[in-house]
Formats: sequence, structure tokens, C-alpha cells
Amino acid sequence: RANDISFCADNWFNVDQLNDTEDYILQKLGWKLAYPTTLDFVNSYAQVLGLANDSMSLMMMRYIAELALQSSVYLAYKPSMIAACATVVARFCVQDYEIWTEALELETNYSFQDLADCTTELSRLLDEVRSTMPDLIMISKRYRKVSRRNVAHFGSPVLPSFATLTAY
Repeated sequence: RANDISFCADNWFNVDQLNDTEDYILQKLGWKLAYPTTLDFVNSYAQVLGLANDSMSLMMMRYIAELALQSSVYLAYKPSMIAACATVVARFCVQDYEIWTEALELETNYSFQDLADCTTELSRLLDEVRSTMPDLIMISKRYRKVSRRNVAHFGSPVLPSFATLTAY
């Protein structure tokens, strides 16, 4: 394959140079080539908020993010947006006094208003997914454990509009 790339580059680079360059790039990247997942973003946002690994908010954020994977929200929005919206819905569920902080806005580059459509859609779809898809029993079962703070028992509020959150 390196021969093909060399050929396509009009033999400007030989195979050894291509292999050396590839190795150099991979080492600089620390061999991290995967796209970040929604969970990666959730964990990052939890760090910004200073949440403990076993906190109610973090467990709810992870639970909502996992449920989102089973809905069309996952296809319509970026993982970073889904994680941000899962953060908003989770913090609303556990009644954290500040749903979206300035630190989160700086970390994500999303304003609270940017999250409006995805948050209301995520809230509505989560309710549908949880009530109509029995195949998701494993996700709920996993989050009914004490080690995950029993967050599956909380339920996700259906937000009729983003105004409900802004009034909060």
C-alpha cells in the first residue's frame, strides 16, 4: 500500500520515508486515533464541574447518554452536543442549582441557548425510549444498582420547551 501512495505522489516520497512519517505522526498522537465518544465528553464535562466519579449527577449524565445512543438524537447531533444536553437534563433531574455553568460554556463552546433543540428533543425521546423499548432493560438494570446511585429510578423529565429550563 505504501507503494501505491508513493506512486500517487509521483514517487516524491519512497516507501521508507512514508513509513517513517506514519510512525512519527502516530507517536505524536500517542496512537489515539479514535473519535471521542459521547461518554468521553460526559467525563470531560464532569471533570470541569468537579464531580466525583460516584456522584449522582455524573451517574445521571452517563445514564442519559447511554439511553441517547438508542434514539435518533444520536444520529442528529454531535457527541459533544449530546453530552452537553445530557449534562443539562441530568443536572435538572437531580436539581443541581446551576444547570449550565460558565466553565462548561468555555469548555464546550456551546451557549445555554445553543443546547435548546437537542435538549428538548433528548428529553422527549428519552421518555419514549424508556417507555417503549423493552430491549433497554439492561441499561436501566445497570443504572438501578447502588454503585450507580440508582439513577434509573429518577426518570427523566419531559421538557415541553427550553423555556422550562431557562425559568429554572
